[in-house]
Amino acid sequence: MSSNSSSSDDYIRTASGNFVSRQATLQDAARVELKGRTWVEAKVTFRGDFAPIRVGRYNSFGSSTTITPPILIPGAEEPAYSPVVIGSYTRIGADCDIQAAAIGSYNWIGNTVQL
Repeated sequence: MSSNSSSSDDYIRTASGNFVSRQATLQDAARVELKGRTWVEAKVTFRGDFAPIRVGRYNSFGSSTTITPPILIPGAEEPAYSPVVIGSYTRIGADCDIQAAAIGSYNWIGNTVQL
């Protein structure tokens, strides 16, 4: 029997057709909304514990990428964070550090990007 690098057991399939790696981290998952048909690779982190993150349909997130809501007022005593909105049909590569309030639809962000 041959070894398969990614089996269906490595991903959780949601009711809306998302595939989320069991090695991904959705911090405060109730504040992370994946609309559907989105693919989330291993070691991806969504920091929903800071602010809500809303992701459109048909997106993909490469391995070891982190999505963090940006700080609204840098240097404030009590940091406040902006919600994140990512449109549909957007691909974010591996090893990215994304701290943007909004990314539109139909975007392709390469590997190792800091935004």
